[in-house]
This record gives sequence, structure tokens and C-alpha cells, in this order.
Amino acid sequence: MIKTQFEEDFVICYFDDSIPVLSHRWKRFIDAEHMQAALLRMIALYSELKIEYPNISWLGDTRTMGVLSLEYQKWLEDTWPGIMESAGIKKHALIIPENLFAKLAMDKFVKNIKASHHNIIIQYFKDEESANEWLKNDVI
Repeated sequence: MIKTQFEEDFVICYFDDSIPVLSHRWKRFIDAEHMQAALLRMIALYSELKIEYPNISWLGDTRTMGVLSLEYQKWLEDTWPGIMESAGIKKHALIIPENLFAKLAMDKFVKNIKASHHNIIIQYFKDEESANEWLKNDVI
């Protein structure tokens, strides 16, 4: 069953216990400060859910994400992967941004995850359905 965890005018965060996955969808462009705060709120939820659902995954729908500031891109590259790993995220599905500049920022983030010592499997998808199929069927 899919249950909304929280919703704001720029993001919705929801949990699907059938997969299990904590998902979020950015609704519009927001500034780095609000995005970072929302991600930290989601990671706290993830940590709580992981107690009951040890195989929980993470899905980020970035289709409507706008251009990210250089400062925020640096935080995504340098800080966010360690936070994700500390929370126990093993699988991360990422829906490709429509904005070219946002896609370039996400490409850097994905390359950083894949090239680093972080133990997170990350994969791009065009839509939520294909991302959820991968999360359901692909074993960690």
C-alpha cells in the first residue's frame, strides 16, 4: 500500500510497503536550502522505516528538478552519499531530470556514487513504473 509520508508545495514523499521503497517526487524547482532540508527529513523517515523494512530502497523522481546551484551540487557530491550510506541505503533508483542542466548535475552525482567507495547501487530510469520493477526484482 502506498502511503504519503509528507507533502509540501515542492515535494511529495511516499512509502510503498509492497516493494518496499521510500519515494519522493520534486514538483517544481526549489532552492538548495529547502531541497537539502527535505532530503534530510526523508533520510530520517528512511531510517525509521528501515527498522521494520530492512530491504527498503530509495527512489528519487527528479523529472521536474531545475538547475542546481554549484554549492548544492557540491553538497550532493561530497556530503549526501555519506548520509545515504550511513542510513543504510543500498539501492537508489533515479528518474532522469527533464532539464538539461539538472541532468548534468545528476550525472555528476551518479558518477560520484559509482566511482566512490560508497556501497550504493544506483540506476537511472525514465519513469516510476520501470524504477519500481527494478527495485522489486533486482536483488541487492
